[in-house]
Amino acid sequence: MEKICISLTKNPIKDPLFWNSMLGTFASIATIFAAIVGIIAICFAYKQLKTSHAQSSLGLYQQYLQLCVQYPKFAKGMNKPVDKNCQNYESYLWFCATMLFSFEQILLFSGKDPQWVNTIKHQLKNHKEMLRDSGSLKRKEWEPGLLNLISEILDESNDNI
Repeated sequence: MEKICISLTKNPIKDPLFWNSMLGTFASIATIFAAIVGIIAICFAYKQLKTSHAQSSLGLYQQYLQLCVQYPKFAKGMNKPVDKNCQNYESYLWFCATMLFSFEQILLFSGKDPQWVNTIKHQLKNHKEMLRDSGSLKRKEWEPGLLNLISEILDESNDNI
């Protein structure tokens, strides 16, 4: 039987072969650690983004509610007057444009969150008459998500007629 002999240096810490193998191990550990830190950073950034979107949606809706408090007669909807030069109705149309912009942004931030969708649909129902006549809706100047909600509201009202 043959013996295998490995020559050991007197002090393995000074042996370059020892450090070469250890560096490979340290590099592997560092790579795994960097990957874990990267995944944690991505999760944290995603959570921050969702929080930011939720806060933006709430802020936009708060602004809309303040507008409703400031102009309660507009918040309930308004019939189109016979007089085409009605200053009050023109202000109402700007109120509605602001409302639609807020709702569009909320839908963009919140995706298809059912709570936001229901809230927006409930508010849009107050303005069905204006929505039917809106030129910006006919030109499809709003985001598809908002246009779909408005179509649902108008279709519901057509079914009830």
